[in-house]
Amino acid sequence: MRNNSGADKRGEAPKGARIRTCAACRVKRDKSAFHRVILQKNGAAYLDETGKGQGRGAYVCKDAVCIEKLIKQRGLNRSFKREIDKTVYDSLKLVAPESLK
Repeated sequence: MRNNSGADKRGEAPKGARIRTCAACRVKRDKSAFHRVILQKNGAAYLDETGKGQGRGAYVCKDAVCIEKLIKQRGLNRSFKREIDKTVYDSLKLVAPESLK
């Protein structure tokens, strides 16, 4: 049963919400709250600024704590089940808040 806000009484997101999970902290939020990293079929991984690139995506919160945790734990390697190049992690540092730079 849905309430007036469109959310399910059990706490589920409203129909059509773009909910994703952070690869570092595992918190679920709307897609717009994350940076997206894409792994293409050819094995190339890169930071997707548009959020619309084709390929398998992994999401990380836009705050410094999550980005730092993802880099330290090599979380993209776990998400994509393969070794991800260091340049992808470096590109995340560039878009991170000032505390990581």
